[in-house]
Amino acid sequence: MGGHRRQERPGGLHRLAGQEKEVNLRIEYDKEADIAYVYVADLIREGEAATQVLVEADELRGDVVLDLDENGFLIGIEILGASRVLRPAQLGR
Repeated sequence: MGGHRRQERPGGLHRLAGQEKEVNLRIEYDKEADIAYVYVADLIREGEAATQVLVEADELRGDVVLDLDENGFLIGIEILGASRVLRPAQLGR
């Protein structure tokens, strides 16, 4: 793979070493509803999320929904029960 090492992570996930790229993600948090939204795309227009995919994993303590555009690209991540999934600093607390 072009001289890049794969680093194993818990749950069988892998991360390519040497291919790090800084990406700014924006997180909005609704404390009353305990819902966070992670913007992967800079701007998401109304109706742009053509498909929602529920992520089911026993390790998650909340519900995670992936928003995909019409081409199947990830544009955002909705996290229900966000205070059980994200650290307080990530939620602005």
